[in-house]
Amino acid sequence: MNEIVEPIGTANEWISNVGSEFKTILLDEPHPIVLEALDDEHNILTKQYKHSLDVCSELSKFNFKIRTFCRSENQKQIDFLKHYPFIDYISCGKWVSYGRMLEIYAQHETLFSFFQETFGFPIYETLQSGRPIISYIENANPAVLRQFQNAVLISYYQSPALCAQIYIEYIKNCRSFNFFDKIKEEAFLKCSTNTFCQRVVHDMQRNGYLID
Repeated sequence: MNEIVEPIGTANEWISNVGSEFKTILLDEPHPIVLEALDDEHNILTKQYKHSLDVCSELSKFNFKIRTFCRSENQKQIDFLKHYPFIDYISCGKWVSYGRMLEIYAQHETLFSFFQETFGFPIYETLQSGRPIISYIENANPAVLRQFQNAVLISYYQSPALCAQIYIEYIKNCRSFNFFDKIKEEAFLKCSTNTFCQRVVHDMQRNGYLID
């Protein structure tokens, strides 16, 4: 029996209409298990997080603004980020409303998601805002993120300088050809709760679970 798996982000009515700031990147907050393993040289998640910070360091040399946040006010993360003074820290306290989270995603030109999402909510919600994603090809979901269309998929085997240059070329094309509207339109069709039931019914019909 074939499984039916459909992305589910948020309702389009929730998506923030705020515009994104030019040359801004939101580095997603690290999961607690990443922070716990910061000193582990062999942990793949730690390697990706540190690599993402090095990529952001390269991008900051080209006047990109890098921001990150931590909803739990994790002191270990705050102390660690002191080694990366180019990063602006968004202090959200111990709790942040869902609407505020969607606003933060929309305010930035790109989301840098270095961690493998179980359900991919930040990725779906960011795409629904019409913003592209930077992620790692080692753990990206190819059914959602496609190279140089709605995402830049890099590898931690690549140098941070090369990854930065790849992204810079991509985002230039995003602006020139207005990929943002295309990303938003596609994400509505593929990720929105508004279209979820329609997509599930279509999949069930295609797999023979429903007969017209």
